[in-house]
Formats: sequence, C-alpha cells, structure tokens
Amino acid sequence: PETERNKRYRQTKKGKATRAAVQKRFWERRHPVLKKLDRIRNQWGDHVIDWFLEKIQDQEFKCYACERQLSFGHSEQSVSRACIDHDHRYTQKEIRDSGKTSKPIYPRMLLCNSCNRALGSLKDDPEVLRKLAKAIETYKEK
Repeated sequence: PETERNKRYRQTKKGKATRAAVQKRFWERRHPVLKKLDRIRNQWGDHVIDWFLEKIQDQEFKCYACERQLSFGHSEQSVSRACIDHDHRYTQKEIRDSGKTSKPIYPRMLLCNSCNRALGSLKDDPEVLRKLAKAIETYKEK
C-alpha cells in the first residue's frame, strides 16, 4: 500500500517529479552528511552511527582496501561513496536490533562502492580472494 509520504515524493503521471521530490533531492545534495547519517540510522540502527563517525576518521576518509577517497554521497570530485561492510552471518536487521541489547554487533569496515561489491560477489570467502590474487600476479608477469 502506498503511504501518503510516498505519494508526495513519487513522480506525476506525466513523468515529471513532484515539487516535494525536487525539494527533497535539493536538500539531499546540500546536506549529504545528514542524509548519510539518516540512512545509517534507518538501515543499521543508532549504535552504528557513532561507530561510523569514528571509523571514517580512523580510516582518514579512505577505503579500507584500496584507499580511494570516500564521500557521503553526491560530490563534484571523483570520489567513491562510503559503504558499510558487515559480517554476512548477520543480517542488517540483526545488527540493527542488537543495538538494544547488552552486546551490540558492529559492522567491520568502510569500503568504497567498488570494493564492497567485489567482496559481496566473492561471498566473503578469503580462499577465493587469495586464488584470484595469485592468478592476477601469475598472469601479470607474462
């Protein structure tokens, strides 16, 4: 069922965005940090926000794997969006709900979008990653 909020932010029948949708996009571009923190709160829970802010500073706004500069969303520069990597034994819902317990579960690290997709494609299997690295090194020498 479509909520009243969704009706306001969807496109009109003629394919043009509603005024509310345009205003929302404008606000999101002007406040990318607030947008990112709001998304983290909704997807991961309140306890991950402090973790995220601490981790992004520890990693100096760089991807943990490739050290590409990370951003919070829309950016004029060539930077990648910060993605939260988690242990896939737990779902986002389990991590979010764990914030209400005495032992919260935290994500692992911050990655750029490319590294996050690559790791997800490998199903978090370090053996596959080692084999691929070995294959790249082998064929790079030839």
